Amino acid sequence: MPWSPTASTASALAWPI
Repeated sequence: MPWSPTASTASALAWPI
């Protein structure tokens, strides 16, 4: 899966939750 800012942001937001 190619890297994308959207996926990166989603992962960053989902991590602390």
